Amino acid sequence: MSGMETTELKSERIAARVTPEQKSVIAQAAAVRGRSMTDFMVESAHRAAESVLEENRIVRLSSDHQKRFAESLLNPPKANKALVDAARAYDESGLSSR
Repeated sequence: MSGMETTELKSERIAARVTPEQKSVIAQAAAVRGRSMTDFMVESAHRAAESVLEENRIVRLSSDHQKRFAESLLNPPKANKALVDAARAYDESGLSSR
């Protein structure tokens, strides 16, 4: 959303209990941004959620695994009989988009 209002109908509700200190900090930050507390909290939570989901999409490998992965891409092993048979069955199935 990045600060832009959405035209989608808001029909869901989320409630949260906070400490007086948390509410005060959130209210101050919302005021600095010129937003209502609700808008500020929804935008902040949405941004944080998107960040968490993006982090989860990233594959992290150790340096050893990175090297092994790159090596397998650059010098793939020869296809075994099971892989050759599976590729042939796929080609014969008519599912190929070629």
